[in-house]
Amino acid sequence: MFRVPIHWYTLPKGMMKLFEKKLQSAYIYHNYTHTLETINACSVLGQCLDLSKEKQEILELAACLHDIGYIYSWHEHETKSAILAQEFLEKVAYPKKATKEV
Repeated sequence: MFRVPIHWYTLPKGMMKLFEKKLQSAYIYHNYTHTLETINACSVLGQCLDLSKEKQEILELAACLHDIGYIYSWHEHETKSAILAQEFLEKVAYPKKATKEV
């Protein structure tokens, strides 16, 4: 498994604070609950597919970060989410090859 300076499973708690502070209340679907449900679904999917620990981690990280761009706007949130995910993963020194997969 990759060695990340902070345990990545703490991300949902941090995202909850970020969503509470910055996410517009009009977003009733793309929110913290949706993100947790997506992480859980990906966890089950990865186990069913018998993914390696590394691939499982990448899948769950992607699930965790996939809608983070909504804190700025729904418009082109996918692009903003990818940029924010990359910035975060670089900040925590996540491996570059794995960052591209996320």
